[in-house]
Amino acid sequence: MTCIAACVGLLPAAFSNGIGSQVQKPLALVVVGGSLVAPFLILLILPTLIEVFAGNATPHPAAQQAET
Repeated sequence: MTCIAACVGLLPAAFSNGIGSQVQKPLALVVVGGSLVAPFLILLILPTLIEVFAGNATPHPAAQQAET
């Protein structure tokens, strides 16, 4: 909800063509794009990467010897 609110708030700056918009428009587009992409990356890609890299991890043989 926070990302959506930020995107909606920056839409006028992202699509404006008035005086001074050449300064605000690039930053607004980057923030809107990042705010739309970031939640999907955090919710979908990050857990997948954690599962791939942490799920296949095997203990080091020296760590197994230390336990016994």
